[in-house]
Amino acid sequence: MTRCAVLTANGRGAVATVAVHGRQAVELVNRLFFPGSGRDFAQAAEKRIIVGRWGAQPGEEVVVARRGPQLVEVHCHGGIAASEAILTSLEQLGAVRQSWQELVFELSDDAIAAQAQIALAQATTDRTAGILLDQYQGALRQALHQLLERLQSRDLTNAVGIVQELLQYASLGMHLTAPWKVVLAGPPNAGKSSLINAMLGYQRSIVFDQPGTTRDVVQALTTLEGWPVELSDTAGLRESDDQLEQAGVQRARQQVQQAELVLLLVDITATDWQAAAETLCDAYPQAILVLNKVDLLEPDCLGSERAQSDVLQLASRSVHRISALTGQGVEPLLADIVSHLLPVIPSSGTAIPFTNEQVTQLWQIDSLLVSGDFAGSEMVARQMLAPRV
Repeated sequence: MTRCAVLTANGRGAVATVAVHGRQAVELVNRLFFPGSGRDFAQAAEKRIIVGRWGAQPGEEVVVARRGPQLVEVHCHGGIAASEAILTSLEQLGAVRQSWQELVFELSDDAIAAQAQIALAQATTDRTAGILLDQYQGALRQALHQLLERLQSRDLTNAVGIVQELLQYASLGMHLTAPWKVVLAGPPNAGKSSLINAMLGYQRSIVFDQPGTTRDVVQALTTLEGWPVELSDTAGLRESDDQLEQAGVQRARQQVQQAELVLLLVDITATDWQAAAETLCDAYPQAILVLNKVDLLEPDCLGSERAQSDVLQLASRSVHRISALTGQGVEPLLADIVSHLLPVIPSSGTAIPFTNEQVTQLWQIDSLLVSGDFAGSEMVARQMLAPRV
């Protein structure tokens, strides 16, 4: 069966690329492509670039190249119309349309490399792309082969060690193509909108001194030390008779439940700031506490022993004293966010699982090893390495 797929991104662009793969790839292209030289395309050498037209006169101007015995690439004008016309004409001759992801798996005999190639298209930072490139070049595949060797020799200790080392990076692997979710929560007027603007470096949230200004969740994507993060500015947590504000508070609580890290903001100039902080800390024990508006405190109050002891009494947690307005303390806060999201940052070339399927299979192997099932563990490890049919 011959298949065809668009390899370039959807939308308008300078050039679109259509791949044709299968035993009849050259034959089908030969029936639709008319080289400018007038020579028969079927006789063209591999990797030779040929200019011509696609279809009946006047036809679409294209550049065609044989990439292998069963693979042809057709490069046409960018946008949907030209590539769609080429795909349709190929389908009329019996080719089957497929996604570029399906084509990647079909052309690869390395399942891990194919998965990494697909994931690379979704990476949003150089740092995450670099890790995926390591997996494409064989880091994870090599670790799985080492695991198989340990399983075959019934070396339980080292087999478990390899699995656990891979699983320690499972959370990181899941965020190579999706951002970590960090939510800013706290009472109204604590400075959440100001802080999210300071973290982003531009005004994303509306800042106003009236409590309850933020009613809906305001989200923005950014990077912290090269890691993708989605920041969410939420409505102030308080009781209210305003139905619109109530809906905002409920949505804020939902966001907090779904977050991977929560920043609890408290206005340190408020008379009841410590009580508010203690209440929030009790409700969200894993969150980072952020005491905002230190720029409004008197210098002697800021450094007083009482102020320091107040913070220490709140809980054994990360506590930051900042000014979202002036930027004081924001950089250390950003660094702490990264350390919470990534307790261990891998070195270059580290093997890291990066799909839900891989992580699930590794947990399955771990469970099988606990029960001493080497045969079952080996079968799952081989499934991870096997090409998809």
